[in-house]
Amino acid sequence: MRIGEFARLGQVSIRMLRHYEALDLLIPQHVDRFSGHRSYSVAQLTRLNRIMALSSLGISLKRISVLLDSEPSTSELVDMLTLRRH
Repeated sequence: MRIGEFARLGQVSIRMLRHYEALDLLIPQHVDRFSGHRSYSVAQLTRLNRIMALSSLGISLKRISVLLDSEPSTSELVDMLTLRRH
C-alpha cells in the first residue's frame, strides 16, 4: 500500500513515516526508483505499532531501534519502565 494509506491506517503522519525511514526504524517494503513512491505491507503495521508504543513510554528512538532488532523480554521492558518512572 502507498505511504498515505499506510500512514492513515497506522494513525501517523507521512512526515513521521519518513522520519522513521531516515532513522532506519521502518523501511518501506518498496521504493520506486523512478518516482520515489514508497510502499508498505500490512505486516509492517506491527512494527509501526511497536515503535509508537515504545515512543509513548518515553523511550528514545535510538533506543527503540536497538529494542526492535533485539526483541526484548518482558522483564527488560519492565526494567525500562521502572527506570523511566524514577
